[in-house]
Parts: sequence; C-alpha cells; structure tokens
Amino acid sequence: MQNLKTLAYELIAIKDKKQRFSFYRDTILPVVAKCLHEQYLHYLKINNLNPYYTLVTTLSHNLNITVLLVQTIKPQCCVVFYTPDKQKNMDLFSEFCKTCTIECLPVKLDEINNTANSKTIKNVLTTYSKQHKSILCDITGGKKILSFQIGIIAHSLKLDITYIDSQKGFIEWGIPYPGHEVLYIQKPDNVITSLQINPINKLRIRFDKNNNTIIYEADYDNRFYRLGTKSFKNSESETNKLIQYINKFFIEIDASILHNTFTFDMLKNLSLSIQSLLFSKELKKFLNKNKTINQLVVDEELCAIPWEILLLHYNIPLPLVRIPNRDLNENIDVSLHNVEKRIALISGSGHGIPGFDSFMQNIKHFCLKQTSLNINTFEAKSSFAMKSFFAQNTSTPLTLVIYYGHAQCGTTPETTGLVCQDGSIFSINDCDILADAPPQCMLVNACQSARGNLFSDISFAHAVLKEGVGTFIGTHFFLQYEPSKVFLQCFLKSIMQNKTYLQSFKDSLGALQQTFGNHDISTYNYVYYGD
Repeated sequence: MQNLKTLAYELIAIKDKKQRFSFYRDTILPVVAKCLHEQYLHYLKINNLNPYYTLVTTLSHNLNITVLLVQTIKPQCCVVFYTPDKQKNMDLFSEFCKTCTIECLPVKLDEINNTANSKTIKNVLTTYSKQHKSILCDITGGKKILSFQIGIIAHSLKLDITYIDSQKGFIEWGIPYPGHEVLYIQKPDNVITSLQINPINKLRIRFDKNNNTIIYEADYDNRFYRLGTKSFKNSESETNKLIQYINKFFIEIDASILHNTFTFDMLKNLSLSIQSLLFSKELKKFLNKNKTINQLVVDEELCAIPWEILLLHYNIPLPLVRIPNRDLNENIDVSLHNVEKRIALISGSGHGIPGFDSFMQNIKHFCLKQTSLNINTFEAKSSFAMKSFFAQNTSTPLTLVIYYGHAQCGTTPETTGLVCQDGSIFSINDCDILADAPPQCMLVNACQSARGNLFSDISFAHAVLKEGVGTFIGTHFFLQYEPSKVFLQCFLKSIMQNKTYLQSFKDSLGALQQTFGNHDISTYNYVYYGD
C-alpha cells in the first residue's frame, strides 16, 4: 500500500483539474477506503455492534465522497435520494453499486419543493427502518437543505447518522487532503464517534515451504515493507540448532515455573538465542525504529515460535494479536456479538495437576454467582463425550468455551489436542465437529495449549480457527494455580460488562501484572489468536 503522504504530494503537483480528480478517484480513494474500513470494523468489534445493512445517502455533483463512504461501510443496500439534475450521477452510481453487488434503491426528489421532499424522505426512512436490519444515514453530500432534512428526520426516527470530513480541509470539493479523512458516526443518544486513518500495523511472517524460507513483511503506517528473509534450505545444522534452541527455551522456562526459579533475565537470554537465528537484518533495523505493532500475521508452520516474547527485545508491548496469514476481518460475523452469551465451562483431565478439583470448584462457584451469564458446566470424560457435547450445541451455538485441564502438543494430529478424563484426546482430527456451529471464542486454560510444531501444520489453535472459531486463547508454558484463577475470573467479569474478547484479554493481562508484577511469567504465558 502506497504512503498517503507521498500520494498527497503527487496529487498537489498535478496541475490539470481533470487529471487531479482522476488520480484521487483511481489511486488515492481505494487506499483511504481500505484504511477507514479497517477502523470501521474495529469500531464495530469494540462496541459489539452489527454492521450497517443499509446506507441512506444523497448525491451531489461529485461522487468521490459518496463512493468513499460506500467502500468504507460496505452495506448490502443503498437508498439514494437525488434530484433530476443529478440523473447522470445517479446512473453512474447505480453502475458502481452493481459492480460492488450492492442493491441500489434510487428515490427521485423535487428540485424545488422542499416540503414535498421532506414528506418523501420521512416516508422512505420510516418504511426502511422497519424493513431493514440496521440503517446509517449520510448527511455529507447533496444540497444542504436535503442533507439537513435527512439528518433531522433520521434523528427523530432514532437512526444513526454519518458524515465524512477532513481534518486538514479539502484540496478542492470532492478531494479531501489524503490521510486526514474522518468518518463521524452519531448514535441516537447523541454519542459521536470519529474514525480516523490510524492504521492497524501488522508484522507478517510467512513460510515458503518449497524453499524452507521465512519471509518477513510489514504493513506499517499505510506502507508495505519487505523486511528480508531467513533461509534454512541449505543449512540442516542451522535448522537443527533453531529447533534445539526453541526446545531448550520451553523446557527451561517450564522447569523454572515448576521449581519457582523463573527470572525475567532468563526469559530474555533464552529468547535472544532464538532471535539471533531467526531475524533478518532488515527486520531488526525496522523494529529498532517502529514500535507500534498491533498484529502478528503468522503462518501455521511458524506458530511454535514465541514471537511475542522475541519482540520484547524491541520494547514492543503486549498484548499482540496473532492471526493466521490471511485477513480475517471480512469473514467475522460481528452480528454474533449481540446474541445471548452461552458459556460452556469444560473440565478435562486433571491428573497430576495440584489443586485441580479445588480450582474447578472455585471457578464453578464464581460462575454460578454471575446470574447475567448463561453458563453450563460439562465434564469431558472422553473425547467421544466431548464431540457429543459440541454436536448437541449446533442449533444454538456456544458463545464462549472455557476448557481447564491438560492439553497435549504431539507430533501428529491424533496426538495433539485436549486430554479428556479417561486419557483420550479431543484432537485436531475431532475439530471438524465445530464447523457447523463454531463458538465465538475458545479459552483453553491448559499447559502449552497454544504450542505448535516448527515447520509443520500441527497446531490445535489453528485447527479450531480453521473450523470457524473466531478467537482462540491458549498458553505457551505450564500454568500455575493462582494466576490461572485471576486470569479466568477477570476475563469473565469483563465479558459480563459486554467487553470484547480482546479487551477482556487485555484486562486479564492487566490483572496478572497488578497481582504478580510486570515481569511475572504469567504475564507472558497467554497467547491471543484471531480478533
């Protein structure tokens, strides 16, 4: 993605007005729309809102702003008020909607009779507010009197209102200064939200199987960066050394947890040896300058690497969101956030876990006191019983699944998954049972539940994400009794407050830091996938 500052300079340098208009429409507008759309999706998630089904707008002589709004919101339907003098633009806009597979519903108004127009607008908005799921009314374009009428009527009908502006003004009408566009959304309770082009910065880490090479890239401040590669194709010794360092890292950290000898310096020193084999020169140089990373887009073959901990050397703060190496935003069904929360608390094998029964009793007791939550408890006596449990919940999908017990990361799909009370494993191969009604979130409070196998596609976290689970929360290391309890209780309290899974995760990490200290191992243990 090109840098908007550079594009702005190029735009201003164009002298011909027609060429300048075309350059904005064809080159800049798609970049701006992509950035605003990401912010719009984030706005929906953090507020647990449904996406808007219908956009109501009015046309002016310049279609740029209307097209920008449509590409930002991506509605299913557009209701368009226009006057006869805008017929040509109406035809162009109808064609644009057709290419975007958006239903276009034109409503012709009178050029002079504002009283008649007001009645028409009110009738149309009243009708569609009853027929359509959710409506957003745009008051940016068109004649001021029409925008004013739409705004007044929309407010009286308790519909949401939107307006696009520019923090740095307009180069000319229809061409806002690139990178400074702002989308305002006003709710009926008068709360106004402004969505600006604050990019979601992503570090992308891909694995080229054919060449046994790790590829580093980044989307940062609306620019795309190639950050070098690390090849293991012709160096079996380096591959073995990397595997050895990763195994040593996990073995020694797990041992320090068991023997209560963990120190933050140990974590840093062990992870530094892994980093020295993994990071390219370009990546190191980039990370020394750029600290605001929001997401790690990581291939499954590389999920065994503790990336979040390696990045601590560059003062990149937690939490970092891991997502599979594709953009999930388009596929997330945000409407699920508003349904009743159905939570399943599943207990698996507790063999050898100190205080397992006491922990489960405490959590069950805590859950029963939360009368606002619909919580079911289930004992996973066998993998078959666990599959049956998920099968019984296909008609009314579970919102959140919390598992506590043992997890196992083996070398095959059959030996990787959640250990049930009889010792059988709800494995990667069993995860297809989730596909018909995937839970929104799975929190697997089990030792090493987020681990994978280096350079292979064996990962329980990725297995459930592939079946449609929106968010997976697991762990790198062994778990401890008290931190587990603090994390789970804080997470559930945040869910009760209708917070998102990501915000609940952040709250839980904050609770761990407050209770056990900023550098306690518990604050580096949990891994977040998928939001």
